Amino acid sequence: MTASRWLGVSINTRSSLAYQAGLSILLGALLLTLCFSFYFYDRTYREQLQTADQQLQQLFDTVENSAAVAAYLDNDEIALEVARGLSRNDIVSAAMVTSLTGMQASSGTELSMTSPGIKSFALESPFISGDTVGSITMLPNHDLIKASAQTAAWRHVFITSIQSLALVALAIFLVHRNLSAPIKRLAGQLHIIPPGSKERLQCPRNHEHDEIGLLIKDTNRLLTATQNTLDGERRLREYAESLERQFRLIFEKASCGIALVNAHGKILMHNPSLEHMLNITSTQIDIKNATFHSFFADPDQVRTLLERAHHANNPVTKDLQLKPTHDETRWLNSLISKVTDEDGEMIVECILYDISERTAREQQTQFEAERDPLTGLYNRRAGFRKIETALQQAKETSSRCAFILVDLDKFKPINDNYGHDAGDVVLKTVAHRLSSHLRQHDIVIRWGGDEFLIIVEQVNHSARIAEKLLKTLQDDIDLGDGQQASIGASIGISLFPDHGDQIEDLIQRADVAMYQVKESGRNHYAFYATAQA
Repeated sequence: MTASRWLGVSINTRSSLAYQAGLSILLGALLLTLCFSFYFYDRTYREQLQTADQQLQQLFDTVENSAAVAAYLDNDEIALEVARGLSRNDIVSAAMVTSLTGMQASSGTELSMTSPGIKSFALESPFISGDTVGSITMLPNHDLIKASAQTAAWRHVFITSIQSLALVALAIFLVHRNLSAPIKRLAGQLHIIPPGSKERLQCPRNHEHDEIGLLIKDTNRLLTATQNTLDGERRLREYAESLERQFRLIFEKASCGIALVNAHGKILMHNPSLEHMLNITSTQIDIKNATFHSFFADPDQVRTLLERAHHANNPVTKDLQLKPTHDETRWLNSLISKVTDEDGEMIVECILYDISERTAREQQTQFEAERDPLTGLYNRRAGFRKIETALQQAKETSSRCAFILVDLDKFKPINDNYGHDAGDVVLKTVAHRLSSHLRQHDIVIRWGGDEFLIIVEQVNHSARIAEKLLKTLQDDIDLGDGQQASIGASIGISLFPDHGDQIEDLIQRADVAMYQVKESGRNHYAFYATAQA
């Protein structure tokens, strides 16, 4: 088994198209030649035997008249001459002339009437038509006849075989030249053309309009389509790689924190900015084992946002406070939306911006807008909004609240005797004492120059609160430079909804109660109803 190479293509010889086509033609031709040889051999052999019979008949026709005369006259000399003439022929082994009267003349090998294949011809009278006078008997030379017939038959078979082989050789040559060789060259050309190359197959001469030309045209169209497809895929791949590099650059270098979070809050992927925002390095937290909401001051709020984003069609945004670290409060603006990964699983994308400075500025601005610059308490405008909110909540929950209006006693003499700086110290001290003796969610407002308005929910304890406030306000106030001052307060109290459900009415009635105290001797408290009584 050998292999041939053509333009870099290695093909096993027995697998080649030329070998298989030639072998098929050769085997078919041999089979046909064998069949035809048997046929022509038998036919030629029979024809040669028939020819021998014809020759015997011709020999009889030649000597018939002489033999008839010899038989009619019983002339054995003529008869013997005729017999000798016949036996001298190659196809006659023996000949005998006989007459009806018993005359016999023979020549050649011993002749017996029982010899196989013997030929006998009747002799008619040369003078009387239809009258038989004797016969000629010939023994054909069967060996010679058969040998001649076989020789002629084999000669015919040989010639036929030579012709068949010549036709087979011609057919193989034409098939190789017009079919297998061009296809082999095309296979070699196609083998060395790289996928996506601009190279194309060249059509052999004289094959432009036949099946090979059509095959080449279709193959070239296929190569063009393959080139276009590969070029498109290459451009698409380059574009995708470019986008991937850009997105990766954006993802890794973005100033905002980016995280992908699953339904359980586990962080699947994040960028470096997120670690910086969440202060991962300094806190030594393994972000892979931490949940997203665990980094925030209110984890339940973040968990709720994640659940909302998981079921919402639009992004969810919220300002979130991180867990305080080193007495530092940081705020992040979060944009949370759901996305679907390549496996079809729904996850949440979180984009975070550090807004700590902005929040601090906003809080400072809000503080400055809402707070009295001297005492740090709510100013009148901001306090009024706080009262509106508190009163609305009380209405919704059917709860009660108390309006406590505090007016300082003996404050004007301090301003007159010690100056306005001393008065400012007194106001700041009073604001601090009021705030420190109230709960965090109680509202303390600097309502006027030396007036303070307090809103508390502990209606049942409002009298006790008033007493505590009076007591703490009676303590001496250090004005600096060894100077001290003592003040008091008149407190009026109105109750919601007992004394009204409008803010202005409740404040006015607390003011009425407060002035009733002042008229009664100051440094005390009174409820609106008590004042009216």
